[in-house]
Amino acid sequence: MKRILLIALILVTTLITNAQISIKDFNQADTTAEVHHHHHYYGYEDYDYEEEEFDLKGFEPHIRISFDEGIDLFKNFSFGLDLLAAYRFNEHFRIGAGVGLNYVNLFYEKSGWIGDYHFDEYYESAIGVPIFANIKANFLKTKVSPYIGFDIGYNVFVPFSKYAESNKLGLFFKPTFGCDIRFEKCALFIELAYRYQKRECSIVPYENASYSQITQCIGFQF
Repeated sequence: MKRILLIALILVTTLITNAQISIKDFNQADTTAEVHHHHHYYGYEDYDYEEEEFDLKGFEPHIRISFDEGIDLFKNFSFGLDLLAAYRFNEHFRIGAGVGLNYVNLFYEKSGWIGDYHFDEYYESAIGVPIFANIKANFLKTKVSPYIGFDIGYNVFVPFSKYAESNKLGLFFKPTFGCDIRFEKCALFIELAYRYQKRECSIVPYENASYSQITQCIGFQF
C-alpha cells in the first residue's frame, strides 16, 4: 500500500511540474509574439508615414510671391509672381523651370540742380518677365526642412514709355536659402536670396547699370 501511494505521489508531482513548465512556455511564447506583433505594427506605421511624408518623388508645381529690395547705389526694387514646374528625384534633390511676371521700378537719373530748381532721383516703372531654371537641395527629410537653391535665367524687359526703351535687362542669377514646412498634401516655403541682375542702359549716368537685390519670398508647393 505504501509503495502504491509513493508511486501515485511521484506521478502527481511529475504531472504538476510538467503542467507548470508548459504554462510558462506558453506565456513566454505569447508575450514574445505580442511584442513582435507590436514592433512590426509600429515599424510598419513609421515606414508608411516616412514614405508618404518624406520619400518624395515626382512632379511638383510651385507658386512663389517675391519682393526684391535694392542693396546697391541704384536701390531698384521689384515684386512679382513666379510659377514653377519641377521634378523631385528624391527627398533631397529637385530640378525645374519657371516663368514670372514682375513689376520693376528702375533708377535712371540721379538728383541734382538746374539753376535754382532741384530735382530728385528719377525712377520709372516697367514689367519684367523672368524665364529661369531652378535647382533645390533639401538638407533633411523632416516636416520642417531647410534647403539651398539656385535660379538662373533671362529677364525680358517690357517698358512703359519711349524714354525707357533704351533700357535692357538680361541674365540674372539668384542663390537662395529657405525652409519647407510640409503638410499632408502641400508645403509652405519661405526664402531669403541674393539676386544679381544684368542691365544695360545708355541713359543711366553710370558706366555699369547692373544691380543687386535682397529677395524675400513666400510660396506653396502643391
